Amino acid sequence: MRARIGDLLDEWSISIDEPQGPLYPITLRGPEDGQADARTIEVTGTSDEERSRELASVLALIIESRQETGPADPGTTGDGDQPKKQPPNLPRGFVAAEAHLELGPPRDPDLSLGAGLGAGVWVLRDILQPRLRLRWTHSWNDDLRVHGVSAGLGLAAGLPLGRLWVGALAMPSFKWTHAMDTKAGTAYSGGGEATAMVQYRMRHVVFGLRTGVETTFRPVRIRGSNDVIRWGPVRWLLVLEVGLGI
Repeated sequence: MRARIGDLLDEWSISIDEPQGPLYPITLRGPEDGQADARTIEVTGTSDEERSRELASVLALIIESRQETGPADPGTTGDGDQPKKQPPNLPRGFVAAEAHLELGPPRDPDLSLGAGLGAGVWVLRDILQPRLRLRWTHSWNDDLRVHGVSAGLGLAAGLPLGRLWVGALAMPSFKWTHAMDTKAGTAYSGGGEATAMVQYRMRHVVFGLRTGVETTFRPVRIRGSNDVIRWGPVRWLLVLEVGLGI
């Protein structure tokens, strides 16, 4: 070490504790602040001479580095070091387009399809997600056509798992329904969405999947000239969303 760093060695205090296999606990005190710098050095030599030479080389490197950059955080130096993983760069909110499917019970399935726009933001360390959405829904049978528009504001709660976010959503909504056959009619109702959800967040894109139930109060029953379409109080709901992360 003296051949490598010269008289600089005299300014340092170095203590080496009892090794634990290939791991050598060391404590260094430098001239600039006198604070203890505790580290664990892993050496791979097979003989005492090789281990001593490797240990001296690592200590000299630490002292040289401290002289150039100042005190370093305590850590583990040697072949066993692993770089720290950086947290993924995730969006804090999103604006998304969504497609959905609704299906009633087996006796009155009355399939409906639709699309919508939604937005949300993650708050409180990504545990809560306030959301809003505007949705259009459509059912048909022969000449009977039913269109629905709903607006909702709700709150999801969940946990971040890396780029995944898993949670549950409750979203009350106000609904407007319009039916057309030989005559036209309009109805207003309330209801909402209660779903389990998972989202995958990339830097600029957010993918989402929700499934659960869509409720309607009061239920909508539209009678046409040849058929009846029912949007009952509880229907199964599946939603796919793709959004822009912000």
